[in-house]
Amino acid sequence: MGYSFYISPQDYSTAERNGISARLLTDRVRVWGWDKRKAMINKPKKQTPRKEWLDIARVNGISTASFYKRVNNGMSPEKASTIPLMDKETKINNMAAVKRKYPKAYEDMAVANGISKKTFVTRMRRKWSAFRAATTPVRRYPTK
Repeated sequence: MGYSFYISPQDYSTAERNGISARLLTDRVRVWGWDKRKAMINKPKKQTPRKEWLDIARVNGISTASFYKRVNNGMSPEKASTIPLMDKETKINNMAAVKRKYPKAYEDMAVANGISKKTFVTRMRRKWSAFRAATTPVRRYPTK
């Protein structure tokens, strides 16, 4: 049994009568490889009307990009448009509350020894001990 990507005008009209747009039928058959009959008959999933929720999001100070990012990450449109965004200070405080991978005392020791936080974290990722990462001086290469 051969597979045909050809969609006749009659196929498009059948799909249209079933509530399937020409674009959706074309995508189903040519992009996703659906059987033509299945593509013409199966009604599309009902889409949640997002326009109203997007309007509510804008009223609540949530940008279009933030709204869609939230929805695409699994949040319902209702929650995405009504839960306020975190301000920077709250976000920073929440990040500080996250469990550290290394003790803060060693990071402070590194800074006191002239080692940047970035260098300290890099050393920790390279499996250095916390004490060694905080106390080994940074190599200084001579400048020309």
